[in-house]
Amino acid sequence: MNVSRTARQAGAGGAALGESSLALPDEVVRESLLDRLDRRWQVAVTTVVAPGGFGKSTLLGQMLRRRPSERLGVDVVLRLGSNDRDASVLAGRILERLHADADPGRPEHAAGVVAGAIAGLAPVRICIGLDDCHLLTESSSATDLVRRLLDELPANANLLLVGRSLPPLSVARHRAADRVIEIDADDLAFTDGELRRLAASHGMQGADLADIGGWPALTRLAIVAGHRAAADYLWEELVASLDPEQREALAVLTMVGGAVPADLTELGLDRPIAAESLTTLPLVSEQLDGAIRPHDLWWDVLDRLADPDRLRVLAGGVIRLLAERERIDDAIDLAARVGDADAACRTVLEALKDGTMTIGASTARRWYQLLPSGLRHRPEVRLLEAVMLRLEEGRERGESLVEEAIAGFAERGDSRAETIAMTELIARRWERADIAGLLALYERAKAMNATRGTGLLDEFVATVEVTVADLSGDPAGALARLDALRPVRNDRTFSVLVNRWRSSLLLLLGRSDPAVAAVESLLDGQRRPSEGLGVVLALTRWQHGDPGPMLLRRPGQSPEARAPNARDRFVALVYARVVDASLGRPQVPVDRRELARAGSGHGRDEA
Repeated sequence: MNVSRTARQAGAGGAALGESSLALPDEVVRESLLDRLDRRWQVAVTTVVAPGGFGKSTLLGQMLRRRPSERLGVDVVLRLGSNDRDASVLAGRILERLHADADPGRPEHAAGVVAGAIAGLAPVRICIGLDDCHLLTESSSATDLVRRLLDELPANANLLLVGRSLPPLSVARHRAADRVIEIDADDLAFTDGELRRLAASHGMQGADLADIGGWPALTRLAIVAGHRAAADYLWEELVASLDPEQREALAVLTMVGGAVPADLTELGLDRPIAAESLTTLPLVSEQLDGAIRPHDLWWDVLDRLADPDRLRVLAGGVIRLLAERERIDDAIDLAARVGDADAACRTVLEALKDGTMTIGASTARRWYQLLPSGLRHRPEVRLLEAVMLRLEEGRERGESLVEEAIAGFAERGDSRAETIAMTELIARRWERADIAGLLALYERAKAMNATRGTGLLDEFVATVEVTVADLSGDPAGALARLDALRPVRNDRTFSVLVNRWRSSLLLLLGRSDPAVAAVESLLDGQRRPSEGLGVVLALTRWQHGDPGPMLLRRPGQSPEARAPNARDRFVALVYARVVDASLGRPQVPVDRRELARAGSGHGRDEA
């Protein structure tokens, strides 16, 4: 963990490691609310909860920009997205902002890793702020992360939770101890004095903005229209004032959820549009990093910006972009919103194409629940349901659904989709060490290859051959087939799986040198390697005669206590030589002085 870097950013008065928008020219500074937020350092949790358009994110931005020299610690503020429903993803983003060289690991361990990273920064105070918490559903693993983090909160940590609603959290204990600050819609509504000042800055009378209820978003719509009216009427007037290009650009921007200007030229617009023409629109803000972000309320009125057919065409490019950026939830949600069933099913299939073993149970269920119930008969959704059942209830569940999906893909002649579904079957049978079942799949795959062959099927057949050789106790044959494999998919996920498999086979053959090299190649370009790869590398090095990385993974000890001593080096060295001898490898002469140095300081039995 880079403690010094995070602590340095605190400086004399603190720092803000967060996401914020630029201040509006006529922004109403909420001094009384900011004074309340200044107390966030003295309580366990601060909540800001109100419907859309009440200025929650604006208040958060003002907090981050306010008197930095007087800040008591480091604010780490994140705007949540759909991917953050996964605990490992959200924890990884928090750790990244903390400059912590730690991997969140499995979702159930993520809260402990984050809490440990924060505690390691003491005495610097850390406030973790999460905006758009309404995206965290009750069943998501990230909700459990926040719940556990609240229970395990280090003494130098505080939580700030912002959203239209909050997931169920246990704050009663902190509330009873007066360690909770709660800000709601009544607090966020503009006061009469704030409305008068805002009206005056636009040449209006305070009475022109009365009877709106102080709702900040509706107030701004009334300012644009020049009068107060019902919300629906104000939206109609605002949309009617835009030219067609602005409407389409705003629709695309809303579907993406915010973008840098360059993105707008790649998403199906007939002509480029200047970013300046969007940032002048109400409820659209420019972020500090140059991105343009529409208010969430634009999503609620998306249908007003284009007719259904045009909206579906515009959404096609956005759905592809979201899927490429692994924002699968958003892509499925958008496809369902515009009524594009084919795009929704394509997105599901693309999400599963790199192997159904790479997603978690909560993710599979979330995708399944986002899809309209009318699509449950589609083979893509059948396959997703099978994956969900396997992950939730065990590998025996849902296999008939996979067969249904394969039959559906075959009926429409989609060999690529058929192959993706076949990979789910091979994963299940590999987990069960079902060699007979794998051989049956192998014959099916070869028959498919002969009639509707694709490069992906060639890869599939070769992978089955490697698997069968591996499970049959022939690591040399499996390694030879794996080395001959020419992957069709040019993606890192498959490359990691192949290299990890190669290192395991090399270890079985006692070839620890190339095994270490294979694992180290997986770490190239990864700023924060996964916990699993770290364990594989440590184990591989230990079997190579270097106990250091494995010893550093001993829990509950300081780095000094975990450093390898002479006995550790001696045991690892002897282990490596025994492996060589048991596998019949030529023995490399060992200098007696090397053994003596490794075993020095220990009794006869140990040495």
